[in-house]
Amino acid sequence: LWPGGTRTIGDRVYSCEQVIESVLSEAITRTMEGASAAEKAEGYTANIVCPVDLDRAKRVSLVQMLQRQGAKAATLSNVIDEPLAAAVLYCRIEEHPPVQRDILVFDAGAGTVDVAIVRYRESGGHRSATVLAEAGRCVAGADLDNVMQKVVFGKIRQTRNDFSEADLF
Repeated sequence: LWPGGTRTIGDRVYSCEQVIESVLSEAITRTMEGASAAEKAEGYTANIVCPVDLDRAKRVSLVQMLQRQGAKAATLSNVIDEPLAAAVLYCRIEEHPPVQRDILVFDAGAGTVDVAIVRYRESGGHRSATVLAEAGRCVAGADLDNVMQKVVFGKIRQTRNDFSEADLF
């Protein structure tokens, strides 16, 4: 999708990092619209989620993007692997997460499939999730999208015979 690390959009050539930072900038700008001038000047802390197989140099680039966008004290510890983020969210929203147990977290995205074994702990009302092992593969992408499209289309067709693939798009 990004041969040579760049892509032409309109009449300009962009790096993948430039596109990511542009989207990040827009998201932060929209989020900070309601903040006061004092809050904006104070800065904010931020975490960013990435696939497991993202190398150190790309993770450092993400940290630098956060810093350029005003995040204070952003370090590599602010770059969180996708399955850990999913596990932490699960731990926070479940009323009774499986504490003192190890579970498998399977995170299939549009471009990667990541898995992790996560150990949940609860102590003094505080929940934590620790990744014991994780791995990622860039195997999803268009193949996974096509399979999901067929599954969704099939489910809809079970209830609506008049539904076409064109309706899906």
